[in-house]
Amino acid sequence: MPTTLTVGRCVAVLISLGTFVNLLVSDVESAFVAPDVLVSAALAVGAGLPAERAVPVLASAFGLASGVFTVAVFSNFVRDEVGVGVLIPALISLVMTVIFSWRIGLPAQNKALTRRPVTHSHS
Repeated sequence: MPTTLTVGRCVAVLISLGTFVNLLVSDVESAFVAPDVLVSAALAVGAGLPAERAVPVLASAFGLASGVFTVAVFSNFVRDEVGVGVLIPALISLVMTVIFSWRIGLPAQNKALTRRPVTHSHS
């Protein structure tokens, strides 16, 4: 079974590539070009980092993505459009933000296994 980090890396790559391709082939509102590039880059970088650095970067990148995509969803909503193509990545990014933010608070497995109770010896 794949780990949370492996799933997160795969999701980050898919959303990053999807966002980048969307920038190239669609007529994206100019207000969303820079945020979409940032989301794409942040997710790609987070996906490629070593595990101990990937988790906090992915938590931040998915948080950024959920914010950018949520604004885009409501931008579509105001214009009476249904933006399912951006609603799904917004929801996925929100879920991944929660998962990775929760994971940051968990002790690392290596450290938890090697941690020993402190004992005081009195001479």
